[in-house]
Amino acid sequence: MKEISEEAKTRFFEEVGICLKRGGFQTGPVEDGFMPVFWQEAPLCRVNGVGGVRYRSEVTRDPGSEAALNRAIDIVNVTEEYMRLLEKAPQLNATGLDESYKCLNEFNSAVLAAHHTPRYGWDFVTWCRDYSGEGVTQGHYVGGDYEGANGESGDVHPAGGFT
Repeated sequence: MKEISEEAKTRFFEEVGICLKRGGFQTGPVEDGFMPVFWQEAPLCRVNGVGGVRYRSEVTRDPGSEAALNRAIDIVNVTEEYMRLLEKAPQLNATGLDESYKCLNEFNSAVLAAHHTPRYGWDFVTWCRDYSGEGVTQGHYVGGDYEGANGESGDVHPAGGFT
């Protein structure tokens, strides 16, 4: 198993914190390699730097807390998936782009890309390659919704999604 750098763990904690807050959770500062996650101001679980989630069994006794825990775990798992992919993703080569994008997937003329913003984390977009194949057009910007950009939400995107 490949060791993950401290820098990659830091980037993961930043991103998963943004995503959990977007999902209605609160987070605390990382201590001893874990980020605490709270739901309705009560401790829910702790996340480590590689996407592992630890929680106490008492959390699963209340259906509301158990549902919140499952949502938090889903957010952590999706974030870990795309952060792992972004570590290896090449820069998107396309004319006319004002910002730097990573290319997560490209199939035929469809492109799935992401751009990092310090405040909002990774923003995802699907595009179609233009007729020359050198630029992109018909962008569908989905913000931090990796699953929506990846075609997993059931939405139909101009670039056709990536299912």
